[in-house]
Amino acid sequence: MSEIFSLPRESWLRYLIRLIMIVVAIYLIWQIRLALVVLLLGGLLAYVLRPLVGAFERIRIGAWSVRRPLATAMAFLIVAGFITGVIISLLPPLAAELDELKNNLPAHRERFANVWHASLDFYRHNLPSNIQEAVDSSFAEATDKVEAYAAGIIPATFRGIGFVLELFLVPILALYFLVDAGELRRQVIFFVPERQQAGFARALDGLNLIMYRYVAGQLILCFIAFIVVSLALWALDINFWLLLGVLAGITRAVPVIGPLLGGIPVVAAVLVQSPSPSVGLWVAIGLVILHLFESKYLMPAILGHKLHLHPVLIIFALLVGAHFFGLIGMFIAVPILAGIRFLIADYRAHPEITSE
Repeated sequence: MSEIFSLPRESWLRYLIRLIMIVVAIYLIWQIRLALVVLLLGGLLAYVLRPLVGAFERIRIGAWSVRRPLATAMAFLIVAGFITGVIISLLPPLAAELDELKNNLPAHRERFANVWHASLDFYRHNLPSNIQEAVDSSFAEATDKVEAYAAGIIPATFRGIGFVLELFLVPILALYFLVDAGELRRQVIFFVPERQQAGFARALDGLNLIMYRYVAGQLILCFIAFIVVSLALWALDINFWLLLGVLAGITRAVPVIGPLLGGIPVVAAVLVQSPSPSVGLWVAIGLVILHLFESKYLMPAILGHKLHLHPVLIIFALLVGAHFFGLIGMFIAVPILAGIRFLIADYRAHPEITSE
């Protein structure tokens, strides 16, 4: 700290100018944050489609090959057709499960109430009364906070992204990112001072790799969660196995807390429908093991150990993202945090780029 105070006046002036520039940059970023969110969503969609575009580009028929614009158009058509086919194929069983749930809701509610009351009886007969009062008070307070927090997520989602016009721009941006990625990269680098272009290009390429691996990893984990949960519930003869599998796959896209959000209804359905509460316990243990396996082995293998984010930082990023942008914020918070961490690490590894 003493070294900082002993700096000459010129160095103090440079630090002050940099601080002012950082504050101005943060203010400008905050003012255009909605546009940046839409831009990021378009980039994430482009990352989703990029492997398919690359596969089409590798097609060779004699001297003819598939060019990037055609490969991109084919990827969009294939994905749109695939999503349409999945919706058409899953809609009838999902609709049947929803109808069954609606028709049998009183019976399911009664079974769940029985399980809940049995759990409460066990809790009340095996814990001292003073501990029960403290737990009850904490649980009620936590429930109120969770309800208030959840009630604010949807308004934040609609307010944060404008919901209609901006979402229409996402596939258009993804199209340009895929077709003109090289030209876009050159034009962005053009606006950077010449002496810093090499470092900026390196940081841009590293950031691109991290984002791509992150999106690819999340897609793989969502698919694994959908398959494993659906098959396990189907094998246990649990009703609504397909609906619960889809829910588990979608919520898995939210890091750390996603498996918890998707696991709660799965365990609740098993407890209500299975003849023994121990089955629900084993399902909960299985979900925990699946999450640990994903976190410790699959994600590092997919990301190449480049994320380096502690779960506490991820949860904090999710809370901040949800507060400002609702559900969309929860999906984009972690890649933004990973990108910021990479840029800071790259700056520290190459400080000479910015000090010239």
